[in-house]
Amino acid sequence: MVGSGCGAGNGNRTRELCLGSTHFTPKLYLHMVIYYFLCYVITKIEILQQNCGKGIKNIMAKFVNKKSCYIGKNVKIGKNVVIHANNHIGDNVEICDNVTLLPNNVIEGAVIKNGASVGPFARIRPNSVIGENCKIGNFVEIKNSVIGCGCKISHLAYVGDVQMGADCNIGCGVIFANYDGKNKHKTKLGDHVFVGSNCNIIAPVQIEDGSYICAGTTVVQNVKAGDFVIGRVRQENKAEKAKKYW
Repeated sequence: MVGSGCGAGNGNRTRELCLGSTHFTPKLYLHMVIYYFLCYVITKIEILQQNCGKGIKNIMAKFVNKKSCYIGKNVKIGKNVVIHANNHIGDNVEICDNVTLLPNNVIEGAVIKNGASVGPFARIRPNSVIGENCKIGNFVEIKNSVIGCGCKISHLAYVGDVQMGADCNIGCGVIFANYDGKNKHKTKLGDHVFVGSNCNIIAPVQIEDGSYICAGTTVVQNVKAGDFVIGRVRQENKAEKAKKYW
């Protein structure tokens, strides 16, 4: 829009003022467009930087690097909360007492209960509740889920539309597959459920108390309390055949 004005305006005089030259060529016009685009981007970045740290003055939390954090509207933060650098806390978030937010998290529309630890690099999406003394680790995304007290989801997992009981352990690379391409489905876990690494939990499914899901398993049926579940392809070793592929 700005470039078009400079190119039209009052003819050569306007172009001379904009470009310092009366030789208005397509190349110069392109340079002008790039220049104004960069000005626009830089201005947006400066505004974002200015907004970082706003709304923090009245919050009684320990910020490791206050200027790098963003706090949205309607945010409640309890006592003895530690917030590390580069945390983006969006609107409608409640962070209860004794919570630790490690660096580089994005939290929106969620509740983080007492004693929980989140991050680094976690994303907590709206309508999620992280229970007391939970550990939500690096590269974990939680969406529209309730995580019970004392659960551990330490790394590289997607938890979508899940109702999770207390003291569950969710291993590395676990995916709660909630979307079939048309509809979202829910998964329910009981208390003390162990889900090993690299498991796929295909919703809708219910996994009851005290069950154990072995690493590498795909769960497509309900699991009763105390069940041991394994669903891997059987390994077959072929002697001295590797050289064919090297």
